[in-house]
Amino acid sequence: LYLGSDDTPVREHDLLAGLRAAEGLPPVPAPDGPDTGRRVRNTRLRASGWVPRHPDWRSGYGAGPGV
Repeated sequence: LYLGSDDTPVREHDLLAGLRAAEGLPPVPAPDGPDTGRRVRNTRLRASGWVPRHPDWRSGYGAGPGV
């Protein structure tokens, strides 16, 4: 199983905050407790020759629908 991922890790909360800010929406409250989320690496996928279309989530989401 390969999960496509860019080279810039981001916490889910930070992603949601960035997307909401880009749309002019108020931020979501910070989560309570420690960060326990899993991390996804693209090392093996990159080794296969795959290259992400966008270097990070900001440029990917900024490209608009159908990216």
